[in-house]
Amino acid sequence: MKYEEKKIAILNVGINSDHKIILPKGRKFPEIKEDLSFTFIPLPYQCDRKDCPNYKNLKSDIDHFVETTCYNPNKSNYRTYEDLKLRNFVRNENTFVHNDPEFITYTYGGDFYLSRSSGLRKIQKNDFLAFFASFQRYDIEQGGNFYFIGLFQIQKIFLLDDYEYPYNIPEIEKNEHIRNKRENSGVAIWKGSHNSILFNKAVRFDRKLAKKIIALIEFDTEDKSRKIRTDFEIINSKTRTSRLISEKGKKYFWKEVFKHNPSIKHHFGD
Repeated sequence: MKYEEKKIAILNVGINSDHKIILPKGRKFPEIKEDLSFTFIPLPYQCDRKDCPNYKNLKSDIDHFVETTCYNPNKSNYRTYEDLKLRNFVRNENTFVHNDPEFITYTYGGDFYLSRSSGLRKIQKNDFLAFFASFQRYDIEQGGNFYFIGLFQIQKIFLLDDYEYPYNIPEIEKNEHIRNKRENSGVAIWKGSHNSILFNKAVRFDRKLAKKIIALIEFDTEDKSRKIRTDFEIINSKTRTSRLISEKGKKYFWKEVFKHNPSIKHHFGD
């Protein structure tokens, strides 16, 4: 079966406006350049320990992410944005980062049984995971937008419940769920093949593309206060759970990917 016929699950990853306290002041989203070049900024670890000395001074849980000064028994297994050479893209380089997906050995971990993973559970060997993230251009007046940043062609799926803890699985040892040395019941790790790739140029995931690849998506709808929701808000609400690109939509997805990254088409064969 050719790559065009394989299933594609889409996943929203990385820092977004909920984590703006991580980004440089005045920014709600990571930056994307005019030429669509970008740097993927993974999520921070959130600190939910009431006994952490940094916790009591905060107004809300969402403001508190694990830093080197936090009390957290697992932080010795964590890496910071400084460790990942991302210090120039965040406000505090000593914040610990959940680097998932990772594009070195191509692994992604997630809760296998949760409802938001429904699309992921349908993925099998040789199918694809397509990752998108939110970015903003700062050279023009513009809010956040979604862009596809890379994809995995799946080689193998590891359900951690099938393995004894501590996990000794060399193929996925660089995934954050393995690196953090915690027992991860219900977590699966999707391992990408050599065909997996982080794009050189991001692919805009806007209204035009969304209408082609997401079934039953409607734009220009109102929220509870009868305010017209933005395209960004609508796409975000439709992708809170992992979902598959429609059968008819796959050709449009690949067309956009190859349009912006023409050199990668040779990655995919039958």
